[in-house]
Amino acid sequence: MSKVIKFKWTKHNKDDAPIYRLYIERKILLGAQRQRLIEEKRLRKRQTESRQRFISGLEAAARMPEGNLEKLKMQSPYIYKVAKMVWADSLPPLFAEVTAVAQNS
Repeated sequence: MSKVIKFKWTKHNKDDAPIYRLYIERKILLGAQRQRLIEEKRLRKRQTESRQRFISGLEAAARMPEGNLEKLKMQSPYIYKVAKMVWADSLPPLFAEVTAVAQNS
């Protein structure tokens, strides 16, 4: 198992009982941490893009006439459902304001 996860074993004899120590080389540890950071950055970027697409979809839906809104039902059912709600018109300005405040902070 230690070979699979790139750990190494050392054995020390103290008194009668052998002691085993599990360790990882610093170079391998740094590489694993770098990979984790790269993956976290990729995931954050993907989440941000997804939020931006959702907000853009809501803004577009708020400007759509009722006939075009029905077409949205097949393309993006969630945005359609939110756009049909009474308070949906207030969402795009709210998101724009929150985004502006977040960028200024």
